[in-house]
Amino acid sequence: MRIKGEGPIPTRVMIVGEYPAERDRIPLDGGAGMELNRMLHEVGIMRSECYVTYACKERPPLGQLSAWVALKKKDIGPGHQLLQDKYCLSPIIEGHKELLLEIEMVQPNIIIAMGNLALWALTGHWGVLKWRGSLLSAYGCKVIPTLTPNAVIREWNQRAVVLSDLRRVKKHMVSKTYTNRPVWQFLVRPSFAQTLSTLAGLTSDAFAFADPVWIDFDIETRGGHIDCIGLSWSRVDAICIPLMARGKPAGYWTLEEETAVCFALYKLLTHPNVKVRWQNGLYDAQYVYRHWHFIPNGGQDTMITQHSVFAALPKGLAFIASMYADWYVYWKDEGKIASDVPEEQRWTYNLQDCVYTREAGEVLQSVAESMKLSSVDGHQQKLFYPVLKAMLRGVHIRPATKNQMAMDIQEELSHREAFLYNVLGHTINPSSPKQMQALFYDDLQQPIIYKRTIINGMTKMSPTCDDEALSKLSAKEPLLKPLCNAIADIRTLNKFLGDFVMMP
Repeated sequence: MRIKGEGPIPTRVMIVGEYPAERDRIPLDGGAGMELNRMLHEVGIMRSECYVTYACKERPPLGQLSAWVALKKKDIGPGHQLLQDKYCLSPIIEGHKELLLEIEMVQPNIIIAMGNLALWALTGHWGVLKWRGSLLSAYGCKVIPTLTPNAVIREWNQRAVVLSDLRRVKKHMVSKTYTNRPVWQFLVRPSFAQTLSTLAGLTSDAFAFADPVWIDFDIETRGGHIDCIGLSWSRVDAICIPLMARGKPAGYWTLEEETAVCFALYKLLTHPNVKVRWQNGLYDAQYVYRHWHFIPNGGQDTMITQHSVFAALPKGLAFIASMYADWYVYWKDEGKIASDVPEEQRWTYNLQDCVYTREAGEVLQSVAESMKLSSVDGHQQKLFYPVLKAMLRGVHIRPATKNQMAMDIQEELSHREAFLYNVLGHTINPSSPKQMQALFYDDLQQPIIYKRTIINGMTKMSPTCDDEALSKLSAKEPLLKPLCNAIADIRTLNKFLGDFVMMP
């Protein structure tokens, strides 16, 4: 059944979903539609003022986009046509044409792209989990992607994330173009004089100001060495100091120049009035110490602060920036090292890390204070140096104790393997998904438990016998509980033995 768009024409806000649900009669109907209405209302947008439609007006077989969009070369058939960068069948092609006509008719200021298909149809990008919250533009209006209401219903902790994206829509719905977007003042491929002058100026500020000077710090690495160093001192000002460059096997600088640059960095980053803000600073600090023999004065690790205030949410910089940066666009795919990627792109990526870290860090500090969690964050930040010391020095190992522990684990494994053999009458490998599924779903005729996975942005349901599935099976059929427990124990003991006890 084809579902056409619905809503006022013209209007400021257009909502584009992926494709109709099984029982839809209007766009985004049913339980998902009710949840969308509630979320819109919470941020101050009324559903009645939005034009709602789909990127594809028909529902694909079994609700699987892969039936109509070829994500792999082997899936391309004679009926597929190239649209943007993907081969699609006619329902997707026709849906895209209709969507463009709707945009021309509705003349929205902003479009909410809900889900992968809507994001791709409007912008050519694929991967809504990466791009959600980004301030994009397409077809003469703003586009902000987010997750579908069905995704929120499946994973309720994503609701706060979608609400954050919708608040961004509310803020930007008044016009077709973004205004007052900050202009980054990035210095890439600097000269020796520019580098020393910038570092000297920042060090001078540290001496001059009574309040601490915050420096946002990030490094990129290659082959176990520091590739470049990024520093920012505001939300728009930053410098990237390269150490490696194409066509310069000895390095970006001469030996004397690099020595002077490293010493200037040391004076700045260890100054008592300088506080360094970074994301996952343990990674950066270990490289700085191993190569330059000093540790920057860490003031805040944004990854740690995020964990202090919202422990259940992701802690990667892209996610943090999507939540707390006013002018966010996903950038994390731009840091690739490849011969066809300009070095300036990688260095700019390095500086984007810095300025996003700064803005997210400043917001997170205020959030921690408002939630009265500053002391929690402070305690966690204090663990930085003990953990770094353990990373740099390693952990003392007692070989005799280690060997005895390995023997104890192997004995426990043999007991459980013997139990499985006695029960089943044959050996079995608990680490083999194929053997586990054959045992529980073919031999023992248990109801199949499926696991939802996302591959290339597509949702796939696959049979599973992971630990969570075994727990469900043992709860449904108590006779299987000893069998499930033995299999879970063997998996745990093998992982502990291989990943920890026998680790060199």
